[in-house]
Order: sequence, then structure tokens, then C-alpha cells
Amino acid sequence: MSAYPSYRIRQQVLNMDAIGYDANEISRLLDIDKRLVLDIESHRLQQDDHPQQDTEQPTLI
Repeated sequence: MSAYPSYRIRQQVLNMDAIGYDANEISRLLDIDKRLVLDIESHRLQQDDHPQQDTEQPTLI
């Protein structure tokens, strides 16, 4: 098994988190380890805190 969760599992976790399920419920319903659920959620929160910036810089006149 890969060290990274499959795209499908990740999407299910994020969708369930978005509609209000907590990590315990998600873990139980998807039959996956709670630590994996928490890791996926924390990764999403880190991305939300640091939105990607455009690589182009504005031209100064």
C-alpha cells in the first residue's frame, strides 16, 4: 500500500469533513485510521492558510 492516500479516499474525507463529520465518524464510516483522516484534514488547512500566488509579478511603470 502506498504511503499516500488514494485520491478517492482523500476526496471522501474532505467531502465528509466539509459537511460536518468529525474525524472519529469519518474514520469509522470509511474504515480507515483516524491518524490518516487527521493528516488529510491538516494538509487541507495548511493549503487554505497559504493560498498559491501567481508567479507573474505586476509590471511597474
